[in-house]
Amino acid sequence: MGAFLLAVARATGDGGYAEQADAAARTLAAVAEVEDGAAHWPTADTGRRYKTHWCSGSSGVGTFLLRYGQTSGEQRYLDLAAQAAEAVSRARRHASPAQCHGLAGDGDFLLDLAEATGEDRYREAAGGLVACIHHRHALRDGRRLAPDETGTAVVADYATGLSGVLAFHLRLRHGGPRLWQPALLTGHSPVAAH
Repeated sequence: MGAFLLAVARATGDGGYAEQADAAARTLAAVAEVEDGAAHWPTADTGRRYKTHWCSGSSGVGTFLLRYGQTSGEQRYLDLAAQAAEAVSRARRHASPAQCHGLAGDGDFLLDLAEATGEDRYREAAGGLVACIHHRHALRDGRRLAPDETGTAVVADYATGLSGVLAFHLRLRHGGPRLWQPALLTGHSPVAAH
C-alpha cells in the first residue's frame, strides 16, 4: 500500500498521498524487528514468525522503504532496506523460485538496491539467488525449468511461475527496470541514493 501511495503522490503531485506514504513508512520503521543486522516485519501468519518475500515480508517492505528513502532523502529508510536485504539473503535456502514470494522477487529487490547504492555486493547476492533457483530446477522433456512456488509443477505465471523467474534472470544479465513496479508504470524513476 505504501508503494502505491508513493507512486500516486509522485504521479499526481498530491500532497495527501505523500503524507499517507510517509505514514506508511513511519509505521513500518516503528514495527521493524532487527536482529543481527537483518530486518523483519511481524506477520499474522501463526505458522511463521517472519516472512522475507516481496508479497509479504522483508523484500516487499524493503522495496517500498528503498523507494521512500530515495524520495524523502531520509537515511533511516535506506538503512532498513539494506537490513531487509540481509534478511532476504539469509532466507535463500528456504525459498521457492517464484517472483511473488520467492527467490526471483527477492533477487529483483537486491538488484534495486544495487542500482540505488552502486554497491556490487547486492548484485552479487542477487547472482547467488540464481544458483539457489537452479538447484530447485525440474526436468520437463529434457529441459531444466524452474518449478512454481509449490515445487511440484511448472507454470508460465509471472508471480508464481516461470515468467517471473525469467524476468529476474534477464534483468540480472542485461539490466533494465523491474517489471510491474510503480516507477515503471508512472514514468518516474527513483532518485539515486547517496
